[in-house]
Amino acid sequence: MAVWNDCLDQLQGEITAQQFKTWLRPLQCEQHENKLVLFAPNRFVLDWIKDKYLERINEVVKHNNAGTHIDVELEIGCIQKNNENNIISLENVSRTVPNHDFNQN
Repeated sequence: MAVWNDCLDQLQGEITAQQFKTWLRPLQCEQHENKLVLFAPNRFVLDWIKDKYLERINEVVKHNNAGTHIDVELEIGCIQKNNENNIISLENVSRTVPNHDFNQN
């Protein structure tokens, strides 16, 4: 999850502390090889991130990874860890918003 943590570090310096705490901090992340899935706690947060921050998130992720393409997707849900065997499960996932919905220049 270094990709997401690096992205958060950069974005934290670009927006107000209140905006960061309200919109970006609640997001949870699951990273696969070339895919970053961000989980929003509800539809309102997902839509706000999509409208206001997703384009910038994509830019930062691409820049921080030397131009390597990483798909960023948004879903509604949460990641819960099972302490006994460290299994990660997804709950309440209802919709994916793929990266390609946005114009990329």
